[in-house]
Amino acid sequence: MLSTSSSRSFFLICLFACIGIFITDLISPLGITVSVAYVAVVLITLWINGLKSTLYSGIVATALVALGYLLAHKGAHEEWIEMINRIFAVMAVWSAVYFVFKYKTSIAKEMKNKERLDALFEYATEGMLIVNENAEIVITNPECDKQFGYERNELIGVKIEILIPSRFTGRHVKQRDGYIHNPRPRPMGKGMELFGRKKDGTEFPVEISLSNFQTSEGKFVIGFIIDITDRKKAEERIRKEKEIAQMYLDVAPVLFVVFDRDHTILLINQTGCNITGYEEEDLVGKKWTYMLVKESERKERDQLLSDLFAERRTKLHNHENIIITKSGEERLISWNNTIIRDEKGTPISILSSGEDITDKKKAEESIRNEVEMKKQLEKEKELNEMKSRFVSMASHEFRTPLTTILSSASLISKYPLNEDNDKRIKHINRIKSSVENLTEILNDFLSISKLEEGKITSHPIEIGIVPFVEEIITEMHSVVKKGQQIIYNHPNQDSAVIYQDKQLLKNVLINLTSNAIKYSDEDKKIYISHDIADSFLTLKIKDEGIGIPESDQEHLFDRFFRADNATNIQGTGLGLNIVKKYIELMGGSITFASELNKGTTFIVKLPI
Repeated sequence: MLSTSSSRSFFLICLFACIGIFITDLISPLGITVSVAYVAVVLITLWINGLKSTLYSGIVATALVALGYLLAHKGAHEEWIEMINRIFAVMAVWSAVYFVFKYKTSIAKEMKNKERLDALFEYATEGMLIVNENAEIVITNPECDKQFGYERNELIGVKIEILIPSRFTGRHVKQRDGYIHNPRPRPMGKGMELFGRKKDGTEFPVEISLSNFQTSEGKFVIGFIIDITDRKKAEERIRKEKEIAQMYLDVAPVLFVVFDRDHTILLINQTGCNITGYEEEDLVGKKWTYMLVKESERKERDQLLSDLFAERRTKLHNHENIIITKSGEERLISWNNTIIRDEKGTPISILSSGEDITDKKKAEESIRNEVEMKKQLEKEKELNEMKSRFVSMASHEFRTPLTTILSSASLISKYPLNEDNDKRIKHINRIKSSVENLTEILNDFLSISKLEEGKITSHPIEIGIVPFVEEIITEMHSVVKKGQQIIYNHPNQDSAVIYQDKQLLKNVLINLTSNAIKYSDEDKKIYISHDIADSFLTLKIKDEGIGIPESDQEHLFDRFFRADNATNIQGTGLGLNIVKKYIELMGGSITFASELNKGTTFIVKLPI
C-alpha cells in the first residue's frame, strides 16, 4: 500500500484514465470494445489505501460504460452487439472490484497479524531471539538486547555463542547442532542451572525455552529467555530464612512437624527426631500415621487430620495421643495445630507442635496418688473426728432425755392416788417430750445415712407455694414459744405455682423455721417471705434470735457442727447439713446473713 500523498496521485490517475477511456469509447468505431479498459482503472486502486477507492472506481466505470452506450450511434443490429459488449465490460469491471476487495482484505489481515506479531516480539517482557541453521542471530527483540547489554540490532549476524559463558561454548556447539538436526519445542537445560553472558562479560542466571519453525529461507530456532536473577536472589533469601527457621525449630524444646493434605511429613525438627528415634530423612516424605501410629489407631488418626484440613474439627489445641517410636516405645504427646493457608485462604498444610508429656503424666499420676492418699488420710481423720463428735453428742443428747424418762417414770410410781393425777400427767408429758427429742435425733441420723447411700432423690411436682407455706406455718404454731409470732409475706403471688419436690422442700422449711423458733427468745417474731423472679423461687426465713458468731459461720453447714453460743440448746449439729444436701438435690443453693444477738436470715434459692 502507498502513502496518503501517493494514494491521491494514483486516484487522480484513475480519474484521468476514466475520462480518457470514456472519450476514446465515444470516438472509436462500433464493434471495438474500449469499455473493457475500465478494468485497468479498478486494478490501479490496488495501490490506493482502503476499499472505498476501489468501490468508487467500479461505480464510476459502470456509469461511464452505461453513458457511453446511450451516446453511441448504432443501428438495430449493432445495438445488441454493443449491449452485449457493455454487459461484458460491466461484469469485467465488477470482477476486478471483487478481486481487488479480496486482495486488499487479505493484505490488511496479514498486515494486522504482522503488526500484532511485531508488537508481541517488540514489547514482550521476555527476551526473544531467532537463530538460523548456521547458529547466526537473525533478529532480537528489545528485551533481549537489554538483558545482554547490547545496542539495538547489534547482535544481528553474530554467532549465538557470544551470549554463552566461554566455559560452556564447546559443549553448547554440539548441543545446538544436535537440536538443529532434530528440532522440537522444549525447555533448555532441564534440571540444570543456565547462565547468559552480557556484553561486558558478566554472567546472570537464565531460563530458556526453545521452539523451531521453517520457511523458504531455511530452518530457524526461536529462543525465549527469562532473566531469573531476582528469583534466584529471592530463592537464596528464602533458603537462608528456611535454614534459620530450621535452626530455631531444631533448638526448640518441643516437636515440630508439618503435614500436607495427604498426611505426608514435609518437615520435622531435631527434637521430633530425638523423640521418635528416627533421622529426618527417614520421616520426610512418609505418612505420619504409617510411621508413628499403632495400626489399630491409624484410621482414626487419619480421620482426625482430614477433619482438621476440612475444618470440621474446631479444637486445634491441647489434644493428646500416643505415638510409637522407632524402638517401639509409646510416648504421650500433647498437640497444638495451626492450619497453613495459601493466598486464597485454602488449607494446604498443618503445622503441629507437640510436647512429650509422658514423664510429666507419670509424675502427675504419682502426685495424684500421693494427693489421693492424703485425701484418704484426711477423710479418715475427719471420720474419726466425726466419730468423736458423734460419741460426745450422743452421750450428751441421749443421756439428757433418757435421764428425764427414767426420772419421770420413777416419780410416776410415787403418785398412785387420784388426787396426784396432775403430777402424773406432768411427768408423762416430760417423757413424751424426751421421746420426741430422741426421735428427732434418730431421724437426723437416718436422713444422713439415706443421703450418703443415694436413696433420697428429687421428684418434682406442681406446688401452690402460698397454701404450702401456710400449711407448714400452721403445723409450726404448736411448737412456738410463748409470745412468738410467725409472719408470712407473699405480695401479689397468691396463685403462684412452682415445680419442685414437695417433701424435700417441706423438710427444708420445717427445719429452718424450727431453728428460728429454737434459737429465738419468747415474744420474738419470725419472718417468712418468698419471691418468684427469673424462673427462681427465693425463700427467706428471718429470726430475731441469738445469731451466729462470725468465727463459726464458715463451718455452719458442716456435719455435727454447733456454734459456741448454742451448745446449751438441744440439737445434733446435723440439721443444716441435711438442709443443704436437700437443697442441692433440688438444684438450688442456700446462703445466710447473721449478726450476733440480733438474728439470722437464711436465703434459699430454687429453680421452679
